[in-house]
Amino acid sequence: MRGERGEHWGFELRPKRHAVQKFAGHLHKGDLADKTVYWSGVTDPYAAKPAETRAMWHLLCDTPPRLRPRRIAVQTRYRPDRDAQLMAHYIQSTQPADGGPPLVVSYSIGTDRDDLIRAWERATPSFSQRLSAIQNLRQVGVWVVPTLSPFGFWRDLVGTLQQFREWDIPYITCLFFKKDTDSANTPSLFLRYLEREHPLLLNVRWQTEQLQLMRHVYGRSHVLPGKTGFSSLTEPHCVA
Repeated sequence: MRGERGEHWGFELRPKRHAVQKFAGHLHKGDLADKTVYWSGVTDPYAAKPAETRAMWHLLCDTPPRLRPRRIAVQTRYRPDRDAQLMAHYIQSTQPADGGPPLVVSYSIGTDRDDLIRAWERATPSFSQRLSAIQNLRQVGVWVVPTLSPFGFWRDLVGTLQQFREWDIPYITCLFFKKDTDSANTPSLFLRYLEREHPLLLNVRWQTEQLQLMRHVYGRSHVLPGKTGFSSLTEPHCVA
């Protein structure tokens, strides 16, 4: 729920009803066969109850391969690794025709400062918990794309990127706070807070410097900002 001026964004939500049953109907009718499914581009799926996400993966694993999506892009900042074993089973039994991964987890990790996480995303995991989630997913073979979003202040950005490389993460994406752009801008109430408390985060020159730093560590073609990063989730193997 957004509200006319974005005043509800991040404060109120409307839970989906009978999500698993509705998803089952689409799967069994073949509506999703060989398509990319974003789960979810708007509301974090792992804010849902564990029983609900487990039910979704059990459903997917029980669906005949010919009816499965080509690729599922899970977008979250919570703990998807709670379903790591089910994800691994799904990966092992699904072979997309384009040779790419059947599952990619776009994992939001915008800062290594827990004080900012508590202030901005109060109910979400700490930095160390997010790193643990990424590591657990990689250990069972899940393709992870860390998404540095929303990009905040870092104590050790280079060290975090080097850790990603050690876990054989092929590329990363990033999304900066935005103001007066043609694409999705930062919600107005939070934007006013940033302008007052952290104006540097909106400074385009500073953002460009951070992007250059990330590309210095990871390589220019393996750091994808904005829409390019979002679009890459449909064919992550082509970037790698």
